[in-house]
Amino acid sequence: MAPLGVGLSLFSLLGLAASRDRPDPCLAPAKDFPDNNYVGIETQADIDLIINCTTITWSLMIMYNSTIQGIISLPNVVSLYGFDIIWDTPATAISFPRLTTVTKNLWLKTNTITTLDLPLLSDVGDSLNINLPALSSWSGMESLRTVYRFMIPYHNISSLSFPNLTSVVEASFNFSSSGGSLYLGGTASPAVLVTGNDDTNFTSDLQKMGTTRVRGCNVTHINAVSASSLEIAENSNLEEFHVPNLVSLGPYVEAITYPRESYAEIYEIKDTPGASYHDVLLIAENPGLQYWGFPNLRTMHGTFELINNDSLFLFEGLPVVETVSGNITMVGNMGS
Repeated sequence: MAPLGVGLSLFSLLGLAASRDRPDPCLAPAKDFPDNNYVGIETQADIDLIINCTTITWSLMIMYNSTIQGIISLPNVVSLYGFDIIWDTPATAISFPRLTTVTKNLWLKTNTITTLDLPLLSDVGDSLNINLPALSSWSGMESLRTVYRFMIPYHNISSLSFPNLTSVVEASFNFSSSGGSLYLGGTASPAVLVTGNDDTNFTSDLQKMGTTRVRGCNVTHINAVSASSLEIAENSNLEEFHVPNLVSLGPYVEAITYPRESYAEIYEIKDTPGASYHDVLLIAENPGLQYWGFPNLRTMHGTFELINNDSLFLFEGLPVVETVSGNITMVGNMGS
């Protein structure tokens, strides 16, 4: 059975104009909840039907033929089952000023939205996907706390800051334009992928991190005490990075959302007979890297690779390491 209502507007689906016993437009029919509760939003009339709802148990989908101009606004909604927009529409902004909770997915993929007004959004039950190349304004980053899968592949915001993350399983961030900065803080311990544009600054105050990959960044500060693995690879302008508090790396845990790529894939020890360890520390293809330091790192439950960092001469980055459970490889650096 196709998801209920996809291809039909909310107005058409509910038939409110012709019915005396009007169903509650805020609530999906119980028999269809939660698996088949998508409904299409085509016009401002559809929005007006739910404009006063505080709880909406539909997953709302802005349709390809939507005629909504300007702002898609639900000023009263506090809890929403899901919201998708995957086509270009006349709308240029989304405003849910009271929204705190999305039960399932918030999936935004369009070239027309420039503004997100989600000042109170704190919890997303499954995926938060921000694929908005024209996005230049986003209120509410500081309120976000829990999300299972967090993806920001395209945007036009120079500074992303999420200081209060408490539960995130996976997070990936991409900067396609020059410059930019990313800050992560809170108590979450996610797998993280950061892909910059060679001059992106990345700072993380998360104390425990999963599989962490940093590419295309410049200044990098990671203040975690532990991580399952750390990959610093293919950062053309990176001259130094700082990981002052890290005590232990590993054991390695594979991330789910994004595939292993390039050097991470080339140099990973595969799951073949006799292969016991994965890379837990990979520093590769950073041509300008001159300083790296793990002053408190003592244990690596896996392999360590230092590969093709042309300007890196001195091996001074691991002064107190006591245990490395896998192989150590240093190839293609100035001093190796």
